[in-house]
Amino acid sequence: EIIMSTRQHRSKVSLSLPAGQISASEFVDKHNPRVLKRHITEYSLTDDEWKDFDNIRVVCRFRPPNRKELQFSKKTNTPDKPPQFNSEQTIHLARHANPNQIHQSSKTKPFKCTLDTILSDKTTQKQVFYLVGQPMILSCLEGFNSTIFAYGQSGSGKTFTMFGPENSMNVDQFGLVPRCFIYLFQKLNKHLTNNGGDLQDFGVKMELLQIYKRDLLDLLNPKTKAKLVIKTDFRNDSVFVQNLRSIEVKTVEEAFAVLTEAQSNRIVAGHALNAVSSRSHMLVMVTIIQRFIDGSVKRSKLNFGDLAGSEDILKALGPNPNPKRRAEAIAINSSL
Repeated sequence: EIIMSTRQHRSKVSLSLPAGQISASEFVDKHNPRVLKRHITEYSLTDDEWKDFDNIRVVCRFRPPNRKELQFSKKTNTPDKPPQFNSEQTIHLARHANPNQIHQSSKTKPFKCTLDTILSDKTTQKQVFYLVGQPMILSCLEGFNSTIFAYGQSGSGKTFTMFGPENSMNVDQFGLVPRCFIYLFQKLNKHLTNNGGDLQDFGVKMELLQIYKRDLLDLLNPKTKAKLVIKTDFRNDSVFVQNLRSIEVKTVEEAFAVLTEAQSNRIVAGHALNAVSSRSHMLVMVTIIQRFIDGSVKRSKLNFGDLAGSEDILKALGPNPNPKRRAEAIAINSSL
């Protein structure tokens, strides 16, 4: 799958609270997230090294073949052809030729790709965080708006990369989003004045939105009758969703409980490419406010996007797809 990370210049963020305020502690009581000893050892990245990165980076991550693919390969005598790495940025992919086709077409010639970084199927979740997550958190704490999103077809590993395995509390398998929250609170608490830093206090607020076809759904208030409307605040040139619930979180446990609540409200359905495929885009929007002892305030926004799968309709749904699912797939591809 493709992981995109972007960084925007410092800007003020609208902090108006939508109606229907609720405490994160209610979700902690409901989901009871396990309290784990969590600490992220920082990669040898200097505080200013991330500033040399491009504002937009595109990273491709390969995953190993799954059990179903290995069975298909054995049954059809189709050998697996892993990517050939020319460098950390360039790969070649061999295509499976059609034996009935005499001349090579663009779909049978080897595919070459060059991106900012290409990760092999042996790359760990921790390594992905060091490459993508840590620089974005450091950037955000400096007051820049930052975004990370994953794109690819269903089953390519988007949700695994962003969140990790479903219902797993194995810290080693945590994806980008939980690791970023751990690291964010770790850095904020470290910079507080009572820990020897220059940060007087901080606030972290979360909003979670689902885009399903053309419909918007508040994942923290799914039964609301208030219409969600995308608006622009021309005072600071920022985009926000009117009537979207905002919840303040003070700890990693509260953030995890809010994420669990949102995931449970997300629309999923199975098909041939992924037994539990997310059929909607999920956006995690985090507003961070830092107040320093000299009176200055930094406001920044951190966005995560776990997008619905981009599908080849024939491959995903078969030659005679259900009309409703076919219309859904077309709408999802269009919304991407």
